[in-house]
Amino acid sequence: MTLWEGLIRRYLFRKEAEDAHTATIRMLKWFQDNDMLGLLKFLFRSPYHDMPKELFGVGWQNPIGLAAGFDKQGEVLPALFALGVGSVEVGTITPEPQDGNERPRLFRYPEHHAAINRYGFNSEGVHAVLQNVTRTRREYAVHDYSVGFSVGKNKVTDDVRAVEDYLKVLRFVSRIIRKNDYVQINISSPNTPGLRDIFDHLDDFLARLMEGVGVIRGLDRVPFVLKVPPDSLTEMDYQHVVDAASTHGFVGIEATNTTTDPNIKSRYGLSEVGGLSGEPLRERSNGVLSYMREAARERGVDLVGVGGISSGEHVSEKRQFGANAVQLYTGLVFRGPILIHEALAEWRYQDAQGAYL
Repeated sequence: MTLWEGLIRRYLFRKEAEDAHTATIRMLKWFQDNDMLGLLKFLFRSPYHDMPKELFGVGWQNPIGLAAGFDKQGEVLPALFALGVGSVEVGTITPEPQDGNERPRLFRYPEHHAAINRYGFNSEGVHAVLQNVTRTRREYAVHDYSVGFSVGKNKVTDDVRAVEDYLKVLRFVSRIIRKNDYVQINISSPNTPGLRDIFDHLDDFLARLMEGVGVIRGLDRVPFVLKVPPDSLTEMDYQHVVDAASTHGFVGIEATNTTTDPNIKSRYGLSEVGGLSGEPLRERSNGVLSYMREAARERGVDLVGVGGISSGEHVSEKRQFGANAVQLYTGLVFRGPILIHEALAEWRYQDAQGAYL
């Protein structure tokens, strides 16, 4: 039995789900604040962590990233990199602070390796989040590691003014962005009313967004990535998303965000309102990757597989369906840091076999 299984997981799973996440962040901050990152590496980091991967034109430490939502406020980047992930997404970041939806808003289902959340972009706001990122980078010398800035809008902002919210955040991001960083545009969360409706006029939204980006100093060479939903779009729609994203200068797509599909939820006896993540999402997420694979290859767009990864085998599935890299989140909640090692080991093994080259 590992340290994670025997002690840490038991401690965390005695707590309410969101309290457990808060405790995890505090635990990681303790390692940072007490100069214990070396111990964190000794206990948990995979020997395969150093497998450089170029994605979106920037350098990841390895092809196993951490999805947005884990370090929402940008507080524990050094500790997360010490665990061995190749990139970390901060956020989603909103222009102004907002509390998100009322608690309870996070629910764990260990028997399915699944979770449902309805956070609603709870964020300390762009000023606080970017101060956290700047401080931790300065204090812990993680300047060259790849950080993705996941950008969203405030709940009170309607669709007409949504672009301005994204640009407000990006004006501040432009001041601290580093050579291996990128921007992820999140218009696919199901927990902000109307957000996914932007896909109904995606071309117009992306055109207005990138027109605004064009006049922000410091963003001209920054890669932009779009995160897509797993629901409500057809195969042709997803191919159009690739075309639209590429046309407007996006170089990557993350597939996918969480699902609200009642059919998938009912299959597992789940009924909470919110986005479902974890293993029940895997098949749908893989399908979306397969829909976009050829169009992305033709357009030179990198695909990141997100959703349902709980083992090294699942990483191999993502690659089979076209992923150039993957991101973890819910699987880590249940498996702990050993999942990072398994994902890296599987990627290394597949590369050694010449697969997916």
